Amino acid sequence: MFRPAQERVYRLALRITRSSEDAEDVRQETFLKVHRKLGQFEGRSQFTTWVSRIAINEALMCLRRRRSGTHVSLEETLQSDTDRLPDDAFCAPLEDPEQAYSRRELHDALAQALSVLRPAYRIVFMLRAIEQLSTMETAKILHISASSVKARMRRARQELKDILLVRKKVGQFPVGGMEVNGRPARAQPQWSS
Repeated sequence: MFRPAQERVYRLALRITRSSEDAEDVRQETFLKVHRKLGQFEGRSQFTTWVSRIAINEALMCLRRRRSGTHVSLEETLQSDTDRLPDDAFCAPLEDPEQAYSRRELHDALAQALSVLRPAYRIVFMLRAIEQLSTMETAKILHISASSVKARMRRARQELKDILLVRKKVGQFPVGGMEVNGRPARAQPQWSS
C-alpha cells in the first residue's frame, strides 16, 4: 500500500525543499506519521491525497526548521536544482543530439522558472501539472477552496509565462531591479543560457 506512494512523496518533498537529503528525511517522517496515524484515516479522501497532505506539511515544517536554523548556501541550492529529475528523465531511447539538447534546455528553463515562483503558486502548480491531481484533490490537500486552486494555477501559469518571456528577451532569469507582472522580481542568481 505504501510502496507506490513513496516515490510521489519523495518527488513532492524534493520540489518543496529543493534538497535530496531533506526530501529523504521528509519521506521517512511522512511514512512514520502515516503508520502511526493510519487508524485516523477516515476515507473521506483518497489515501494518496491524505499521504500527500502529510508530506506537504512535513516538507513545509522542514523549510521552517531550516529557516530558523542554518541557512543553505547559494551553491548548495543551485546544486540541488540538478537533483530534481535525472538527466535522462524525459529521454527517448533513440533521441538525436539536437532533440536531446532542446529537451534538456526546456527542462532547465522550466525548472529554473519554477524555482522563482512564489511558494503558494509553485505548490499548486506542482500538484496540478506535475503530480496531475484534480482541482478538488489539490484543494483538499492544501485546505483551500477549489476556486483558490484555480486562481493560483492561473497566476502560476501567468508568472511562468512572464518569467520565461523575460528569460527569452534577456537570455537569463530576472535579477534584482527587473519586474515580473509589474512587481519587482526577487533577487535571483544569474542563470547561464
